[in-house]
Amino acid sequence: MTSQSSSSHGKFILVLCCIDGRNTVPIWVWVSDKFPGFHLDTVTAPGLDGILAGTVPGQIAMIKEYADVSMEHHHPEFVIVSGHEDCAGNPVSRQQHIEDIRASVETVRSWGGKFADIPIYGLYVERNDKGEWVVGECVTGNIEV
Repeated sequence: MTSQSSSSHGKFILVLCCIDGRNTVPIWVWVSDKFPGFHLDTVTAPGLDGILAGTVPGQIAMIKEYADVSMEHHHPEFVIVSGHEDCAGNPVSRQQHIEDIRASVETVRSWGGKFADIPIYGLYVERNDKGEWVVGECVTGNIEV
């Protein structure tokens, strides 16, 4: 299998997030609004922000291996790492999730190569006042929610 440029596949964003659909759908909606036309490569694991932050025992090497496939074959223009309210895999406070997301961004950046050269954004997903699941905060980078 040969690697093709992102232009032959379209534009990609790599998303590293929890398996919980309450988290994945709001991210897709947010990306569709902010970056129309991008495809999402998604690597999921329960409590992924905690795994990458090192606060939840997990498998960082496996997550990196999956993320490397996206980097090699789809050449994403940036990475999103997220955490969310009411997470069964990383059942911590909102503030701890924010800290875990920031630490996760640094973990991903430490993988080097293209991970060190492209933007990595940390998103926190939560319920809004209407009880709907939304991207509530971009905890790293300078993208408005």
